[in-house]
Amino acid sequence: MRPLPAVDGGAASRSASVRIGRETSSGLRWARNEGDGTTHAVGDKFGRGKSAASLTEEGRQELRRRLAEPVRREITDENRWFAVLAFLRHLGRRRRTGAVLRRRLAFLEEPASFFDDGDGPLGAEEVDDLFRRGVLVIARATPWAELGWLRETIASLGG
Repeated sequence: MRPLPAVDGGAASRSASVRIGRETSSGLRWARNEGDGTTHAVGDKFGRGKSAASLTEEGRQELRRRLAEPVRREITDENRWFAVLAFLRHLGRRRRTGAVLRRRLAFLEEPASFFDDGDGPLGAEEVDDLFRRGVLVIARATPWAELGWLRETIASLGG
């Protein structure tokens, strides 16, 4: 999924405005405008402005397509996966939602390591460096909660 617009007012925010503008002109989104033609802005508790935008019907269809068929990077990259997961309820179809969750589960169950000896991935017990071992131990422990949640949710969706 494309990154969500930034709201910090810096270069990322200007880039986000360009994305909103492109998607608005392509018919995927419409921005609510004030009477003077500026995008509706609201402030948060820190005084930063945020732009409000809504999806058109064409944009909703495109969102559903992207949610149903995320590219591999949206399954494998944790931050992109969280963006997909945050909107997955909008897919609305249990079987299709389950298929997306099964793709993430399959990815997490693949053997992987940050370190390789040329013959394959190294496990924490095979690494002599104390700090590299720490990376592997932490990386191994982190996905257990997600694996449990994925399995439980897939089962609740009917397999």
